[in-house]
Amino acid sequence: MSVEESCKSMIMVLDVLWRHSDEDHRLKQSQIAKHIREDYSVELQTKKIKRYLEWLVDLCTQFEDLPYQPYQIEYTEIAREDSDIWTDIYLEHDITDDELRMLIDGLLFSKYIPYSECKALIKKLEKLSSEHFQLKLKHIRRMTESRSENKDIFLTIGEICDAITKNKKLAFHFLEYGVDKVPRLVQKDGKTKEYVVSPYEIAVTNSRYYLICSHDGRDKFYHYRLDYIRDALVVSYGKRKPGEGPLSEGQKERLDYIRDILGIKNDKRRPIKEIVGVGRDLDLPKYMDEHIYMYTDDSASVVFRAPEYLVGPVLDWFGKSAVIVKDGDDSIRVTVDVSKKAMLYWALQYGISVEVLTPKELRDEIRDAVQGMWEKYCSTDEKIPTQNE
Repeated sequence: MSVEESCKSMIMVLDVLWRHSDEDHRLKQSQIAKHIREDYSVELQTKKIKRYLEWLVDLCTQFEDLPYQPYQIEYTEIAREDSDIWTDIYLEHDITDDELRMLIDGLLFSKYIPYSECKALIKKLEKLSSEHFQLKLKHIRRMTESRSENKDIFLTIGEICDAITKNKKLAFHFLEYGVDKVPRLVQKDGKTKEYVVSPYEIAVTNSRYYLICSHDGRDKFYHYRLDYIRDALVVSYGKRKPGEGPLSEGQKERLDYIRDILGIKNDKRRPIKEIVGVGRDLDLPKYMDEHIYMYTDDSASVVFRAPEYLVGPVLDWFGKSAVIVKDGDDSIRVTVDVSKKAMLYWALQYGISVEVLTPKELRDEIRDAVQGMWEKYCSTDEKIPTQNE
């Protein structure tokens, strides 16, 4: 057998192990031969299969000093008088079935990835394990409702990451919905509005991805839903570097408009330290704990009282930076740094169980909101509007 034929046979053995074996489904040499016959219409003797397995194992040992090994083959060797045989042979996949299932569940219940892209990603993940794992997925094909319709989400993420890496500003268009549920690009002065920001981080909260960024001349962060962003473009006025590819005529026109009409001459990303009160770097975990609904107002120290059984939800929402102390037999007193607007809606969400104690202005806002709700729902002369009203 030629070297080329031996290499092909060795690759077939490796492919069979990848697709048909795992720790719970181990193969004999004869079973490997059967799969090769069925998958490739090639006959291989079991003795030759053992030789190819030995070559594959020997080849893998040559990669031991590298940070990543391409594969790992496990087996049991049984001694015989004529020749030893291998059994219980399987390929140890880099990622376990439980880890794959967790990743796939994350895709299934994400709302920012369109259905077609989500399905394609799951197909790719399935190939990281054996066919036996793929059989387990037949009963979890249901996708969640209200998924994003943005099929360019990965292109958007790529442009954002490029802008951050290159320390450049980012331009994009943004969607808004009308009562007809149809998304439309935000307009200004009769044309599509051009958003130009300094991007810092991509963050996820409540199953949604957000771009955290700033606008020139404003001392606060802004948040934009990634699945509402369209036509993302790195703002770079200089000469294109090798490998970056040419800009389209439309992209060139947009950059000219941003520079000449909007007057944004500097394409460099705004340093975070220029934003008052932030410091040199953005502490993303702390920032996310303080902006639970992604409102952009300043954080404040808030104290509230709640039943002790809400300790878990409090930690889920505010993180372990929340200061929690006992306040009576069954109550807790919690101190958190949080956006006041976000805290207003959080307190309304847990209204029957939570009482905000300070600051007074937030407590007053909650009281006014509750009063407004009372007027809507508790008026004695309430009239239920008909469908035509």
